[in-house]
Amino acid sequence: MKHHNPISLIILSLTTLLTLSSCQTEEDTHDPFFDTYYITDMGLNVSTAHQSGGITVPAKFNAVTGTLTPLCEDPLCTHTVDSDCPFIGYSKNNSYYEDGILYYWVNRTNTAGFQNELMAYNMETAASHVVVTDEELNEFFAESGAESTGYNYQFANGYYYRRLRDDNDNTIGYCRVRLSDGSIEEIPDDTVVPSAYYKNGQYIFVEYNGGIANGFYLADETGEPGNDHDVHLADKQIAILFDEEITDDTLLYCTIRRDENGAWLWEEMTLWAYNIEAREEHVVIESFPDVYLVRVGGYVYYTLYLDDAPVIGINENYNGKEVVNRSGGILWRTDIETGETEKAFELPAYTLIGTDIHRVGERVVIGYQNTDYSDYIVETTDRGEWYQYKETTGRIVFDTAAGTVGIYEEEEVENGSTIISD
Repeated sequence: MKHHNPISLIILSLTTLLTLSSCQTEEDTHDPFFDTYYITDMGLNVSTAHQSGGITVPAKFNAVTGTLTPLCEDPLCTHTVDSDCPFIGYSKNNSYYEDGILYYWVNRTNTAGFQNELMAYNMETAASHVVVTDEELNEFFAESGAESTGYNYQFANGYYYRRLRDDNDNTIGYCRVRLSDGSIEEIPDDTVVPSAYYKNGQYIFVEYNGGIANGFYLADETGEPGNDHDVHLADKQIAILFDEEITDDTLLYCTIRRDENGAWLWEEMTLWAYNIEAREEHVVIESFPDVYLVRVGGYVYYTLYLDDAPVIGINENYNGKEVVNRSGGILWRTDIETGETEKAFELPAYTLIGTDIHRVGERVVIGYQNTDYSDYIVETTDRGEWYQYKETTGRIVFDTAAGTVGIYEEEEVENGSTIISD
């Protein structure tokens, strides 16, 4: 590998940083919101969570200024379980953003009892309303006679899809909810949900076989490929299709193979670039582990586990075990066209979280969590002494255009609650 360190370092401070997420789309559906922000969540009143019911709410992180603010901007809201905060019971894993509106499921108990509702929050007006409830969906399926042991769900193309399944994963009921008005309609069991928007009214539909993708085809939002069912990459065993970041008609994907015992080799995938229009492909990285990556411009960015990872301390809670910084504080990048790999930055003092990496416009944001094994207090428990080490968390923002790095650290006040700077 060819190594470079093309950065200048800017140290800044942030008060709260948690997991962040964004979705890059084709130019004709591009949302400028994601050039500056991405949606995460943050704890409010977390220091008193066990006493007064602190909650987790969605927030927007500004990757340009390094500030994080909650979406609930009501100055009188206490953000506790006994308040009227619209985000009580919010779950980021069950959320979806489209056209300035955040859709999210909440699970909460109030004077009306337990409620499981799909909410819509307008980012501009701060107004929220219920789209559909779990009870309404259950009643809809009950009328059709469908009974299940579970369900799968997906947000796509302005709809919430729910598929009822039995113990053998057979579809026994399928519906979709129009997010704009909450209407529910039954759809055929073999309905194919689009994976991503491509361009010119075309969507990407992936074909699966045993959990592995065997190519994809282009069609309108109905999924009808027409008379010519033209499947791209039909001869590939695709483990990961990076179809949310299609740039210059080029889609990235990873192929996977089995070992002699038939097990998938997740640590030995191959990263490819495929031009959809030209139907041409080339290898970007020959041996690529199962890691998270983001694409910005002509590069992919990611972290790797180092074979010679540096030791950063001794953990007395585990019999004096040595602890290493597995990433080495290195953010790697690979040129998609040439396959040349280099260091975007190297910060050995920071333990990067490779799964917490995101793109915001022309910036890469990655989380870190540092533990100072020389700074601790010893607590006495029923099982003996327990070392409580000082931990520091935050996010690092790499500006790919300027080559600069901003470090935004989490800070706490004396009572343990979190301050949010804006």
